[in-house]
Amino acid sequence: MIDMKQAARAISHMAILKFFPSDDVARAEIVSIACRMARSIDQIEWLSRRCVELWNEWEGPREMRAVFCSKYRPQDGIDIVSALPQFADGIPSEDDTRNQQLIGGAGEVKRLPAGPVAKILQESQKRTIEPGPRERDKLDEIDENYQRGKAPLPDESEIDRIKREQEEKRRGDAAVEELKRKLGIEGENV
Repeated sequence: MIDMKQAARAISHMAILKFFPSDDVARAEIVSIACRMARSIDQIEWLSRRCVELWNEWEGPREMRAVFCSKYRPQDGIDIVSALPQFADGIPSEDDTRNQQLIGGAGEVKRLPAGPVAKILQESQKRTIEPGPRERDKLDEIDENYQRGKAPLPDESEIDRIKREQEEKRRGDAAVEELKRKLGIEGENV
């Protein structure tokens, strides 16, 4: 069994990706998905590093699974391929991307020449970014709550409920903003 605290720490490395969820429930579900796929913490650490190597922004749990499936057979048996256009020919192997640097969007890739720059990039890809004291405290709190059963991972219906609530709030906020715009009202306090 994979230690949830270690898994949460490994997944937290993806927080450097633009649009990676900051919500605890969403992050807990991402950790849960990773734990259902992986057979070891090493596989989850690899997954986190690999997603950061391949993406500039969070591509979602389906694409995270596709990255995992590019190297490992998922423990839960759900094997998929990437739907991203830049990976239409499949997710490149680690050997193919070792000396490459992504520039621009839409998967434009430039090969770096062998030498000092490529060596620095290879070394930087081996390092892991450890969470800071605040993130460590938050991970400890999440793990303690999980161990005590205070914050079990949400099931599908709970996740759907949270998503519905968030969507309703977004719609309400948008309606208020539209009304303020039409009435020519500015500011927060209306």
